[in-house]
Amino acid sequence: MACAVALASGAAALAGTAAPAAADPVSLTLNYHCVFPLIGPEPLTVEISTDVPKTVVSGQQVPGFSVDSVSTVSAGAARGLAAAGSVKLDGTALAKASITVPDVPSGLPVAVTSKLATTAVPAEGAFDVRAHGTTVPLTFRKTGKGTIRVGDLVLTLTPAIGDGGPSGLGTFESECTQDPGQDDVLATFDVVDSTPVSTHHDYTVQGTAAVKAAGGTVPLNGTFGAGIDPGTGNVTGDLALDPATADLKAWGFLPVTADVAFGRPGETTGRLAGGALTADSALDVRVTSVKVLGLPAGVGDQCRATAPSNCCWITRARRSPTTSPPIRWAPSRGRTASPRTGSAARPSRCPSCNTTPTPTRSSRSTRRTRCTGSTAPRACRSPGRSGTA
Repeated sequence: MACAVALASGAAALAGTAAPAAADPVSLTLNYHCVFPLIGPEPLTVEISTDVPKTVVSGQQVPGFSVDSVSTVSAGAARGLAAAGSVKLDGTALAKASITVPDVPSGLPVAVTSKLATTAVPAEGAFDVRAHGTTVPLTFRKTGKGTIRVGDLVLTLTPAIGDGGPSGLGTFESECTQDPGQDDVLATFDVVDSTPVSTHHDYTVQGTAAVKAAGGTVPLNGTFGAGIDPGTGNVTGDLALDPATADLKAWGFLPVTADVAFGRPGETTGRLAGGALTADSALDVRVTSVKVLGLPAGVGDQCRATAPSNCCWITRARRSPTTSPPIRWAPSRGRTASPRTGSAARPSRCPSCNTTPTPTRSSRSTRRTRCTGSTAPRACRSPGRSGTA
């Protein structure tokens, strides 16, 4: 059986690096004591929320991630601010943190500045102040465990009076010291080696299979799900072909219609190199029903190829795989056609079945190839009679 198979990409483009790790939501609540002018030390409770990836890849930059916080200001601090004529509060918060990683086992100091949301100051009672900030991007070289710890805070506050002007306190800094005896670990993560992980790529299969003994062709349609190792370019996956109907000739002249099914006796393997994907598939070909001159002919369950038929195929990567039309092949006889522009074709060799893909006149990215199978189907015999159906 001779195969002419086409594949069209139907998934995201292949990635050549490790896939980014999913971020894990984490939160931590810490208690502080902050020194306010004219008021003195007052308690402050801060709840920190962020998304930290569970794993990061060594040598790859970790983008900055968002940090949100809610600080509960004590009733005593609220009374002091109100006594100075303050009706709203603006400012920033500088959080001191430390990241312990194999690169810096003693701890890498990291500062995160957050902008405080403008917040009304009540005359009495505690109130919440929300803030938002972003960490700086970092890159780690050595693999191992990483730990993020949160330290002290420095608040830069500007209380305002009713007309929007500054209160009698002006802009001031308030140092907040973390209360002792607390668990200050915000998150842990792993720095892993940069070995690429396999990526998945889906293809649509289109083509034909020539049944030499019966003088006809069988349409091939289906899918190929490819697992591709970006590090080596090795490809493995499952080829699934839809059942097909073929118009054949028995004894070279008698019209025969056959329903054909394809099994998968093994995994499809291949290689991605230089933007081209080459692979070998073994097809278990079976004829499930036959009609001769429109009349059903019994074929039993043994009408199949004597052995799996090998098929080699090749495709070239597209710039936009999700929108490209199918790449189509047709059998060739070793001739090289030129693209429409008239430039010389550049044949490439499909090593596993020694075929020469060549461009057609319809598109630069279209390739022709001819792949010869190992065996043709045996003659299908009806019960009680001999001959080919």
